[in-house]
Amino acid sequence: MVLYFTPLVFMGQWLTHYYTKDYFRNGFSKKFDGQALENKIDKATKNLFKALFYTGMVSFGFYVYSDTPYQSNFMFGSGDMMLLDSDWPYNKPPRLLKTYYMLGISYHSSDMIHLFLKSAQKDFFEMLLHHYISIMLIVGSYMTNFW
Repeated sequence: MVLYFTPLVFMGQWLTHYYTKDYFRNGFSKKFDGQALENKIDKATKNLFKALFYTGMVSFGFYVYSDTPYQSNFMFGSGDMMLLDSDWPYNKPPRLLKTYYMLGISYHSSDMIHLFLKSAQKDFFEMLLHHYISIMLIVGSYMTNFW
């Protein structure tokens, strides 16, 4: 699934950049020019995609967990948080949880690929380490059934 979702996330980043770069160019051109302007536009479009993606992921996460017996009313569910470990270690994972995991890995994979395709920023190694650790945490929890 990651091989299908990663290009889609990458395409979403590109489309966000393509359709909003002129808007950000008009706003930033009063203060910046040249390469600084392009860097600001890239960062703004990336952050806009990130905000849209994580808004969607949080909403999807609420939906994924909404039918579990432990999703409390506080988190838009109808269950009780005290039932979280009632069936452990034989908890049945929610229906779309694997898809949720694959979308998370896909985002970090596409962002890691994006790091190598654009000009290096000051925080290149920190972001590379961040995405690597995030992927390893998601894969590790998936492989050990710590949903």
